[in-house]
Amino acid sequence: MDKKILRDRLQVCFCRAEKSALSVAVRKFAEGELAVLQYIAEAGEAVNPSQISDYMALSRSRVASILSSLRQKNYVDMEIDSADRRKMSVSITAEGKKFFKARRNELSKQIDRFIDALSAENAELFVGCLEQAVRAFEELQTEEKKS
Repeated sequence: MDKKILRDRLQVCFCRAEKSALSVAVRKFAEGELAVLQYIAEAGEAVNPSQISDYMALSRSRVASILSSLRQKNYVDMEIDSADRRKMSVSITAEGKKFFKARRNELSKQIDRFIDALSAENAELFVGCLEQAVRAFEELQTEEKKS
């Protein structure tokens, strides 16, 4: 195995994949408004902005901006905590759930088309390799934070 050739091939693949419609759709679920909606929806209860910020590794101001936009679209409700007026609780509205579910269904259809484009065997192999790659990325990131 020539590491340089492999590295160059991997870089080209990452760059090409990054531009795909599927990658763009997945990215929307990993960052921004859809990611925040997903976090709130999956929490199953009201959350506060600092929980969102900590979980998503976003600045407090970025979370405030996203929540403001979601509130204007009537996708979230925000209420000041009656016990501690410095705290805010955020919950997803019925309209927000509907919007999120529709976007999730669109993403699921794109992922299904991708899986269908591969053989069942290749899809299993790809997912296994991708899971291993994600674990390696996470380990490298942990090591980098330590040093």
